[in-house]
Amino acid sequence: MRGKGGREPSHPREGERKERTSGQQGNPADVFPPPLIFIIPPGVVAAIQTFGDRINFHPDLHFLATEGGMDKAGVFHRVPRIDDVRLVEIFTREVLDFLVGRELLSPEWAGRILSWPHTGFSVHSRVRAKTKPEAERVGKYMIRPVLSLERLSLSG
Repeated sequence: MRGKGGREPSHPREGERKERTSGQQGNPADVFPPPLIFIIPPGVVAAIQTFGDRINFHPDLHFLATEGGMDKAGVFHRVPRIDDVRLVEIFTREVLDFLVGRELLSPEWAGRILSWPHTGFSVHSRVRAKTKPEAERVGKYMIRPVLSLERLSLSG
């Protein structure tokens, strides 16, 4: 089987993507095929937040990622643009595959979630850090606490 560009797949499952059909059951790998292997892995820092702006429970994952990655020879290759729609699709399928694979979610429910107009997954990649201070600002936002002690006051 030939992969992208007519080359042999670099990973045994790279060329084996199967389309999911609603109601399909069986092996989670059949329902949720893995995305194509990243040839050039990016650098990533991740943080988990469990609160929203109103201090409500609102789990979020924040990632600070390079816009490209290093190949095996140590050469950095820039990715010209990030496709938020594709990232949402990949991330949603990876999370659901993880849950199905550990029997924390049934394949049927995963299929239902994928059929919803809004699955609850989203990606926002418009923030760009072009300088070290900008990257630090984004990093501080990612790890900010629920409450800022500087903004709290006692009123009597």
